[in-house]
Amino acid sequence: ASGGFVHFSPIKNPPGKLLALVIESNAQNAGELKTYVQQVRDLISGDKTSTFFDLNIKGVDGHNFSINEIFSAAGTVVLNSQFIFKHFNLDSAVFVYRDKSGSWPGYILTLKPGENWLFLRDDVSQIEKSQKVEGFFMSSPGTPDAQGFKDIVISGQPARVLRFSSGASFIYGWFGGYLILSTSENGLKEALGRM
Repeated sequence: ASGGFVHFSPIKNPPGKLLALVIESNAQNAGELKTYVQQVRDLISGDKTSTFFDLNIKGVDGHNFSINEIFSAAGTVVLNSQFIFKHFNLDSAVFVYRDKSGSWPGYILTLKPGENWLFLRDDVSQIEKSQKVEGFFMSSPGTPDAQGFKDIVISGQPARVLRFSSGASFIYGWFGGYLILSTSENGLKEALGRM
């Protein structure tokens, strides 16, 4: 497979709608270049009924994007790319959960075999210092809670949440061998229920 790996999503039952998103970075001029969010929005807008989408992000040459390439395209580099490369599979799942309030992206990073999330917890908590968290949302989530991230429990697992003035939330946590980042609590639960 080109790109060094075949995309394999941990989302399996039911899979939701699997859509391939080709990131176009070589438009003739900047006016033609759509942002990552616009491309995701365009991709899912054709389907009015599905509530859960599993995205396979690719380059125009057909190679599967690594999680670092995805974060770069989305403008959401919240973790050091070398750290991700060292401890996580290049392949990751990108999902979008849709409800009456909007569309809510999420990311599922898979630990490499032999890695223990307990040793990575402090490094991953750097997400909480990032100025790019708002970039995970499809539209502005408003002002982040001045008190910052708080502890919550989702599906019996500890997680961290940052709430915004619009009512939106950014959550991250460890679930099995996966680090999941989500812009919706319900979206995260939906993804877990499909893994």
